[in-house]
Amino acid sequence: MKFDIKQLTLENLISFIEKYGLSFITALAIYHIGKYSKVYIDKSVSKFLEKTNVERSIAGFVKSIYSLLYYVVLFYLIIDVIGINLSSVTTLLGALGIVLGFAFKETLGNFCGGLIILIFKPFKVGHIVEYEKYIGEIVNIELFYTKMKNFQNELIIIPNGLVTNNVIRNISKNKIRRLDLVYNVLYSSDIRKVKGILDELICGHPKILKTPEPIARLGDITESALKFVVYVYVKNEDYGIVKYDLNESIKMKFDENGIEIPFVQMEKILRKERE
Repeated sequence: MKFDIKQLTLENLISFIEKYGLSFITALAIYHIGKYSKVYIDKSVSKFLEKTNVERSIAGFVKSIYSLLYYVVLFYLIIDVIGINLSSVTTLLGALGIVLGFAFKETLGNFCGGLIILIFKPFKVGHIVEYEKYIGEIVNIELFYTKMKNFQNELIIIPNGLVTNNVIRNISKNKIRRLDLVYNVLYSSDIRKVKGILDELICGHPKILKTPEPIARLGDITESALKFVVYVYVKNEDYGIVKYDLNESIKMKFDENGIEIPFVQMEKILRKERE
């Protein structure tokens, strides 16, 4: 059917505005009211979740679901005001949902991954975790993504589907961690002196726990060095500082007592072939 410009008369335009104008204005008003109301509703939801002492992990996920449902309800209200048949829209959205389900299966996987995280709780908001090459604090668990802030203050956004299908180390799950250190010394070193230095520094550090008992022993004899292992238990928050303290103090003590740390030497032998 071809459009006849003659049909575009002032009378027809006025008739169209009278019939649909109010609906469109109302729909537009509902959209803007809904958009600005959400800001205040978000604050109320946040305060409610805080008062009920809901875990931050669950709170972030609930907020994501609430936002999605809010916009769905707002969409249906606008459609209803305009006068479009809701049953037809629902049928259409249902058909689209099946098609989009195949097209966006990874997104659905991320949603399911978020549910798995909340149900089985491999980690929570505030935990320090290691994922692939990243180590940082979980700051939010949302509908499709988990957000982590590393120690360089960078925000890492990880799809929930990947989180549940990969190995993750939860460093904060247990309050105490074992710090493993290895120190190489020359074969000529007096192992009793080396062990004495290590024991002295370990026992004298205030942040190293006495139970389980710390260990400093000759762990291995290799082709190039004697390897001493140090195993000490510390609180999570003291892990880094104890590591740095021991490395610095042990190196200084080795230097004071003439205990050398071997290093790799490369020798180049140049052979001149005779013709």
